[in-house]
Amino acid sequence: RATSASWKKGQGDPLALTQEDVFKKDVYPPLWHQAPGSIEDFPVHGNKTAISAWNYLERLGVYKIVLNYSAKYFTTSGSNNVGNILWGLPLQLGWQYHTGRLADPSNVTTCGHGAGQHLCISVQSWWASVNYYLSIIPFLGAMEAGFFGQLQHEIKILPPEELRADFCYSAADCRSHIPKVMDAWKAYFEVDHLFFVVHRLPSFAHVHSLSLSLHTFSLKEK
Repeated sequence: RATSASWKKGQGDPLALTQEDVFKKDVYPPLWHQAPGSIEDFPVHGNKTAISAWNYLERLGVYKIVLNYSAKYFTTSGSNNVGNILWGLPLQLGWQYHTGRLADPSNVTTCGHGAGQHLCISVQSWWASVNYYLSIIPFLGAMEAGFFGQLQHEIKILPPEELRADFCYSAADCRSHIPKVMDAWKAYFEVDHLFFVVHRLPSFAHVHSLSLSLHTFSLKEK
């Protein structure tokens, strides 16, 4: 079973946590308990909830919200949401953060390196760019499926300072650019929660996101 320690070693099954894991000091992704746990925790600007996907805590918070909302479908797997099959996604992001893979690989900027920049996720990072399609896109797909219920404000993902065309920033924007990927994630989060009940991975949606991101960022430095 996956823990952040096993991810640091490149080992472990990324499906879920165990009850034993909960008592380990480093079981959760780095700074997990500091990340936003609800959509209301993010700031509202211009009547829109603004989420910065290029801040580690805020991207981690996107995962945390999905984990929190899906927890009720995993009550038979133990307490503390330990059996949630989606744990692998934030654990992987935490491993990328811990190993410096989210920082600017060229060192041209201080993003992820300099003082006060440890939460910065670099748009130049191949790992960070691919992970965008495995974090923000599933989140927007879940939102489009109504998984979070009726939201008070529209959600807007803040763009990076450069390479903005490589990403999409709202459910409508992503649907116009990557409709098949959005369809896959929306379907995963709306099929009567059958996938949650039988503990199957969202493999179809995951593969769509991963394939598109690998193709998009094939020339980016790792």
